[in-house]
Amino acid sequence: MAKEVNSVQLSGNLGKVPEYREVGNGMASFSLAVNRFYRDDKAAQGYSKKTSWFRCVAWGPVAKSVLEKLDKGDRVMVQGHLAQSVYLNKAKEKASSVEVVIESFSLLKDAAEAVEEEVEVEIEADDPPIEAPKAAPKPTPVAQPKATAGTAKRKAA
Repeated sequence: MAKEVNSVQLSGNLGKVPEYREVGNGMASFSLAVNRFYRDDKAAQGYSKKTSWFRCVAWGPVAKSVLEKLDKGDRVMVQGHLAQSVYLNKAKEKASSVEVVIESFSLLKDAAEAVEEEVEVEIEADDPPIEAPKAAPKPTPVAQPKATAGTAKRKAA
């Protein structure tokens, strides 16, 4: 039987400040905006952007870490799995939703912060000159196995 996989990894921006609830060992939730860019010849820039929103939930120690480290607008990478909840809506009708259950996350830097950090690095006058990295050696060609009568027939077919 094939192994089933329920794994998701998303990067995007928090849409609001994470909410924390004292449920079990604690629960934090927030919405994550994930942008997808695609080619669009009709657009002025040659591409368009589509934003999808995902509800993210963390439990226990991960929830506490989310609350301490994340804020509205932060760029984050989340890893986890999908979970479906079934409930009765306000009209007493059966409804369902899918959310990302966060198992781990990483706070990402935006491009402006990365550029600022690069600018802050200064080279002192006494530092040795920076050398370009040496080229990697070219890979050695690998001999191909000789064809046998059986493989030659399969290739011809």
